[in-house]
Amino acid sequence: MPVVQGAKVPFFARFTGADAIRKQNDYVYTIRATYADEIEKLIGFWGPLGMTRVAVLHYDDEVGKQNFQTAAKSLDQFKSQPISIAIKRNVDISDADVESIIKADPKIILVTTLYAPLAQMQKKIKKLNKHYLVTSLSFAGASQIAKELGESAAGITVALTVPLPGDYNAAVVAECRDACAASGHSGEVTVTALEAYIAARVLVEGIKRAGHDVSRESLQKSLSALTRVDVGGFVVQFKPGFRHGGKYVDIAVITRSGRLQS
Repeated sequence: MPVVQGAKVPFFARFTGADAIRKQNDYVYTIRATYADEIEKLIGFWGPLGMTRVAVLHYDDEVGKQNFQTAAKSLDQFKSQPISIAIKRNVDISDADVESIIKADPKIILVTTLYAPLAQMQKKIKKLNKHYLVTSLSFAGASQIAKELGESAAGITVALTVPLPGDYNAAVVAECRDACAASGHSGEVTVTALEAYIAARVLVEGIKRAGHDVSRESLQKSLSALTRVDVGGFVVQFKPGFRHGGKYVDIAVITRSGRLQS
């Protein structure tokens, strides 16, 4: 961040929903919803279904603790409080962590970590013949979860901060698919690829509006004045003093074949 601020260059579409990135400086622009938005969406979906006894798997750091507190605040409406399962970053899930989950006997486990702890947790729990509903923030990566767990990933729900990649009725998905095909990529459009495509589309719009002689200063000004930009159904809105333009959140479930389904 010191480099960004010192060079006065726009830092665009960081792949995170952490509030910390939104409190940096005037050159940071985001297009994805916050982790708080995702957590509220997930609990807002599961809570009315009676899934209010929640264990939260989170990192034992500022962002992880903030995610836990957001879950706690969101569960207030159901007169429930979550159970904290705090782990260190880059450390494997321990048997003690799994024992804490089993002791809590949650209706659902909310995962706010990367995919590796989720996969390790799921494997250990299944070995003990225990079964819990699992729901995850987009941070874990739906594709990575499916790849790591195979058929065991079936039934895990994940938050999405872009439209469902398989929904070709969404204009931005079809456009991304066509762009990938034109570049020689024959595989399926992933969540990450779609987010990158959307970010590129918005950034290009900012560059176009910066004028013929694009500079760091003109790009920063044009991005700040973009107002509402509709990228094939995905809306981003910046304005002076507000550089965090995305609010899109949806929920999908991983199928046995590893695909995402709404």
